Amino acid sequence: MTHLLEISNLSIDINGARVVEALSLAIDKGECLGIVGESGSGKSLTALAVLGLLPLAASVDAASAIRLVGTDITRLDDAAMRRFRGARVGIVFQDPMSCLNPFMKVGAQIVEAIRTHKPVSGADARRQAQNLLREVGIRDPERRFGAFPHELSGGQQQRVMIAMALSADPALLIADEPTTALDATVQHQILTLLKRLRAQRGMALMFISHDLGVVASIAERVAVMRHGRLVESGPVHDILAAPRHPYTRALIAARRRMVGGRTKGAGQAATTGGVVVEGLRIVYRAKHSLGRSFVAVDDVDLVIEPGQVMGLVGESGSGKSSIARALAGLARPDKGRIAMLGQEFTRQSWQIPRHLRGKRQIVFQNPTGALNPRLPISTQLAEPLNAIHGPTGQERVDRMIQLLAEVGLDESYLDRYPHEMSGGQKQRICIARALLSDPDVLICDEVVSSLDVTTQLQVLDLLASLRAKRGFSMLFIGHDLDVVAAVSDHIAVMHEGRIIETGTAADIIERPTNSYTRRLIDAMDAVRLPQDLSDDFHPGLLGHIETGVGATSFFAAG
Repeated sequence: MTHLLEISNLSIDINGARVVEALSLAIDKGECLGIVGESGSGKSLTALAVLGLLPLAASVDAASAIRLVGTDITRLDDAAMRRFRGARVGIVFQDPMSCLNPFMKVGAQIVEAIRTHKPVSGADARRQAQNLLREVGIRDPERRFGAFPHELSGGQQQRVMIAMALSADPALLIADEPTTALDATVQHQILTLLKRLRAQRGMALMFISHDLGVVASIAERVAVMRHGRLVESGPVHDILAAPRHPYTRALIAARRRMVGGRTKGAGQAATTGGVVVEGLRIVYRAKHSLGRSFVAVDDVDLVIEPGQVMGLVGESGSGKSSIARALAGLARPDKGRIAMLGQEFTRQSWQIPRHLRGKRQIVFQNPTGALNPRLPISTQLAEPLNAIHGPTGQERVDRMIQLLAEVGLDESYLDRYPHEMSGGQKQRICIARALLSDPDVLICDEVVSSLDVTTQLQVLDLLASLRAKRGFSMLFIGHDLDVVAAVSDHIAVMHEGRIIETGTAADIIERPTNSYTRRLIDAMDAVRLPQDLSDDFHPGLLGHIETGVGATSFFAAG
């Protein structure tokens, strides 16, 4: 039988290091193959190899073969590959905003893709582009055709990327982490869209993700990769019901633990660190007279008890990060008050005394963007100590080493630069930096949303152990309700700038009262692993998921 895509003995080297080793996979016409694995497992490099888009430093072993519709693309020159790419295989990347040209209207970008592969007039290409926007579920495609990327939501941007990938009617569509950065409801919409398009067009789909639950919801077969090798493959149900490889078993167990168990621990007795928010309103005003103001947060009340964790969940644009910025002192509210650290903060009284500045800290979503790529970690950890006039000399170094140990890293990381670390390790550095000033309030804004599930669990366990030891209060923001519930005592649900429901984590998950909250839970249910298969997993496998980092760790930290 001839496969639509057949990868045989694929090996990829980057600067002499083997990153994909003897990989063999096949996809048939109309089939969906899911590829799952942690960051650095070789998933995306495999996809780029199929497209002929490997980085310049990468080389494919001469014994490798990638046959798509009978053509070995490893033997094509650049010109032939450009004709082949798009017409036979398309791709949807993880971050649409970084893939779309910010200076071109989205319609023009789709037209460009169409005319690259089809000999059609500009008017015909425009009609086809609008039809593609309509096909991928963009409302009012004639108007959205003239929009710039920044004028669309994350879900709309991803739909535009899908439209571009479909513009030349490819036989194979590669979706590389297309829903990782999206909230639960939009993720569900994109998965439903991909299923519908595959059925309507009869195309094959290679779906790449680090979340086995997402892969199981869309694929018939799954391939599990680790350290550049294929460790297991087969029908999705078979892999879930009877995984053979220890890594697959631990990967499934990690996701089940996050969904079915609470990683948090009770903090030590705390008399400070509580937060009270009353009537908070935050407005972002236009920078020119013709623009319109945007109300990001409207009349929000919130209480975080000392030593407790408040989870804040909602879709992109709901106002979660604006609240985080206000609590961190980075966004001045237009109305309302914030009481914490024995002080009251309003628009008129916004400055925090110097001796309290280190007592509220924030950890951002993107650790790569939060760290200066040109400075060693020692310099970046010294910054908060400089700000609060902390210890100097050897006492300062000892303090840094102590904090690194608390987050599972050793003193060798002081001399490293950010590019020398994985995503999970960089996030640990950001947490250590936030804790150097012994905060009473820690704000975590989507700190695990860009990490794979095993690293998510490591970071959640780390935060739980640190809170139990130090007793700080925490605002934990996320769009994944399972992740938020795993670490929170109480949860507040936000929608369109308002808090629409609050309660204990158990009440929100099991007994939601608001229709929007129920939709969030329904969207999460669609990508949860079937619970009736969980009896096959031995709890000892979870012991391999360590918070420390070292050669003996079952999972690399990040």
